[in-house]
Amino acid sequence: MQCMANNGFKAKLMDFYKREIIQTYGFHHLITLDTMEKVNLLYTKSTTAYSQLRKSLRLSVDNVDEVTPNDIAYVYSGYAPISVRILQNIAKPGGVRNIDAALRLIPGPLTEETQDIPAGLRTKKQASAASMTMVFFLGGVTHAEVAALRFLASEEGLSDYLIGTTQMINGTSLLETLVEPSPLAEADDSKAAPETRPRRR
Repeated sequence: MQCMANNGFKAKLMDFYKREIIQTYGFHHLITLDTMEKVNLLYTKSTTAYSQLRKSLRLSVDNVDEVTPNDIAYVYSGYAPISVRILQNIAKPGGVRNIDAALRLIPGPLTEETQDIPAGLRTKKQASAASMTMVFFLGGVTHAEVAALRFLASEEGLSDYLIGTTQMINGTSLLETLVEPSPLAEADDSKAAPETRPRRR
């Protein structure tokens, strides 16, 4: 969190944290740190554009009312999930072009495809109804992101959302997939207690 909030670490601070973690928790966490760098949870200041994304996508919102919210940022007490903010902008007229510059700052390819229902297959109800957007989260989605999408559908009404995901995640479960287990813990697990069988009298 500190890394993302500060737009990355300075190289000297990154080296300090790595050294402290390895000396305190063990050398097997070299793999953990490497994995975190690969998924962009740890990075230096020169390798990210998060501060630009935060401004252009309005990810930080001040004075959010959590009782009667008027923005998706209420789900994280002032921080808007980037995934949902992107969908919010795409649902508006203009689609991806609304935030094309911001999307190019995010790692990975950017593609846009639109699937229209042929006029002959449309019913009167479909012609007047709001569009349906299917959102699929590879790797998992949080309950807060689902809540933000529900809020978006109910408040703005530009689209209904059908959500698919590989799993529901939270901060703990995400980090568990990244942390390299201790070799000592694995050795302890291999020493299973011997099976005991009841003796016959």
